[in-house]
Amino acid sequence: QVVQYRVNAGPLAAGSWYADAGDQGSRFVGEGCHFVDTISWWLGSEPVAVSAASAKNDPDNMVVTLNYGDGSIATVAYLTDGDPRYPKEAMEVFGEGKVAKMDNFQRIELWQGGRRQMKKSTLQLDKGQKDEMAAFVDAVKSGGAMAISIASLMATTEATFAAMHGVRDGSTHAVGGAASDGDETLAITETAEG
Repeated sequence: QVVQYRVNAGPLAAGSWYADAGDQGSRFVGEGCHFVDTISWWLGSEPVAVSAASAKNDPDNMVVTLNYGDGSIATVAYLTDGDPRYPKEAMEVFGEGKVAKMDNFQRIELWQGGRRQMKKSTLQLDKGQKDEMAAFVDAVKSGGAMAISIASLMATTEATFAAMHGVRDGSTHAVGGAASDGDETLAITETAEG
């Protein structure tokens, strides 16, 4: 499958703490995990290689390419210079003669056999945070399994840090089981160093 995820993150206010790369790493490190995690959930697979490139004047205005163990590829366009009133997120998935599109968590389209099925939410924007927190609390209270495995969380975190490194050095970074010993410590080293 091929996945395209577009995020209209928009510009930050001048002097925002979130723009302090020295303390925060990057905007993508802080927020990109959500998009990588969504793609990985959809594919049922974890990334094995990550590359990224950014606009010359803004390292947070970037495109990340994720290669998955099942042969799928995905791009995340994390865009910081668009109109902030434009809808924030859209994801398109192409595969098996079908196209699925999520438009800002408010409308879903499925194209198959030349026909379109569409569902539109009549409720407020729902990204699932309330249900995710309820599942987390339930797992803690009951001692049951977490909704998202530690392995998946680690893979997403590693891919997010690898994207930041890809912007800096222009190379593709192996992650997860495909990583060499040097690359496996990428996320841990970055976290420890700040």
